[in-house]
Amino acid sequence: MGIRGGAGRLRHRVRIQRLTKTTDAAGYEAPAYADMAERWAAIDPLKQIERIESQKVKGFTSHQIAMRYFSEIKSADRIVFKSRKFHIENVIDLGERNLETVIVAVEVSE
Repeated sequence: MGIRGGAGRLRHRVRIQRLTKTTDAAGYEAPAYADMAERWAAIDPLKQIERIESQKVKGFTSHQIAMRYFSEIKSADRIVFKSRKFHIENVIDLGERNLETVIVAVEVSE
């Protein structure tokens, strides 16, 4: 897939967030995500997966997210599109030419 369909495919404005630590009111460190960049991207669903966790069935959808090359994104980051959150599973420099980044991510509800 990717962005080979042209720049018009990059129609989703996404935020890339990095996990940081903050201090709560009691002085304890707490995990938090902070925006580190905004990019235009193409988001395409790949498949629906159902998992059983704590006797609940939750649906997870895998997505491919393509954008112009962005070397700073890591698998520990996450992508936010509107109110949707995507945890990154894999980051690929497509063709290893520093032109396009393709991300495999799982959409989660938090």
